[in-house]
Amino acid sequence: MEKSNAQKTFGTLKGKKILIVDDEQLNQLVIKNMIKLWGAECETAEEGNSAFKKIFDNNYDIILMDLMMPGLDGYQTAQKIRKEINPPKNQVPILALTGSTSGASIEKLSESGINDFAAKPFKIEELHAKITKLIFGVESKTDIQVSSDQDFINLDYLKESAGNNPSLIKDIINIFLDQTPGFISQIEDAVKSENWEDAKTFAHKMKPTVSYVGISSLVEIIKNIEDYSEEKIHLEKIPGLVKDLKTGCQTAFIELKKELLRIQ
Repeated sequence: MEKSNAQKTFGTLKGKKILIVDDEQLNQLVIKNMIKLWGAECETAEEGNSAFKKIFDNNYDIILMDLMMPGLDGYQTAQKIRKEINPPKNQVPILALTGSTSGASIEKLSESGINDFAAKPFKIEELHAKITKLIFGVESKTDIQVSSDQDFINLDYLKESAGNNPSLIKDIINIFLDQTPGFISQIEDAVKSENWEDAKTFAHKMKPTVSYVGISSLVEIIKNIEDYSEEKIHLEKIPGLVKDLKTGCQTAFIELKKELLRIQ
């Protein structure tokens, strides 16, 4: 039987130590599980100042850095690491986890001392390849597979990310069910008050959460809300997109609750 992409990478980072810097619980849970499958030791920080202290006090092989965090954001944290920690520790590779890959953002990454980025939502094999290249200087060799988008929800990505662990799949679905209504309310409130910066921020935070549970059609809607809010274009379309997002999530809730019953 041919191995899955996740199985091909089992144990390949054994002995390595990785710090995840991200304020979103679901992001931490999914990434920590991937790193565990790869055999690496993993620690977490929820914001830039605590990440800086951990890096000052410990040695890591790579930092996975979310860019949009409260307090010090990912750019500022990377700059602080490069400028205020003594070498060679300040040269630890930093991989940004970002939902924005515009030219301006990529230029800002470089200026901040960030080595590379993985665009959310990322696939397991793509994230592994980025990490491997930064730690070892070589790219991992896994076959990239594209999931079918025919179903409204495609849980293949989630199942592979979770190593087909029913308990972890259940945890991720429950976090999605708990967090999503709050994200939608925040986006709705921001749009009603025409606070486009907040609308962009909350859409950005929601996008990977929806991707983890395999709702590709809603990812595109969220991306449009984020992009239109950031560029302040097609603003008249955003309320309709938010309505479509809410309706789609309600459909997803029903299907995911059925999946929970199957798991149990």
